[in-house]
Amino acid sequence: MRDLASVEFLTEVDREEAVRGEFNGHASMTMVLDASGRVLLNLRDDKPEILYPNHWAILGGAVEPDESPADAARRELHEEIGLVADHVEHFCSVVDRGGHRHLVWVFVTNTELPVDEFTLTEGQDLRFFSFDELDELQITPFVRQVLNAYRVRHRSLGSV
Repeated sequence: MRDLASVEFLTEVDREEAVRGEFNGHASMTMVLDASGRVLLNLRDDKPEILYPNHWAILGGAVEPDESPADAARRELHEEIGLVADHVEHFCSVVDRGGHRHLVWVFVTNTELPVDEFTLTEGQDLRFFSFDELDELQITPFVRQVLNAYRVRHRSLGSV
């Protein structure tokens, strides 16, 4: 894993906890953006044994041993929706305090494919949403934090 002191974190608290090793493993998630700047969200299954059933989230999962967070992000996209993402860019890292306390590496990638070109293998639904539509959705808490941070950063740059 990379030196955590040089990684961009969502908050300073995330950085401090990560550097102290106060997390239970690594996970990678990816914001997939279409040509209009909409973000792809997956509606989690309606199973009481999973965290946040029936919540929308970005795609991802655990980083396997000897796998980089970026490789895990690409693997998860391929496994969950069949997307081959040649390039993923690290956006931030966050400690998932409301879940398994993983250190989550959040990436961004772009696609020209419409949602009906993907094959959903996990979850109930898959849709692109504009960032203005996100406030109306039930989204997992730390994913909402990440999406809000992305929206704020890119609105200030004029790109969302």
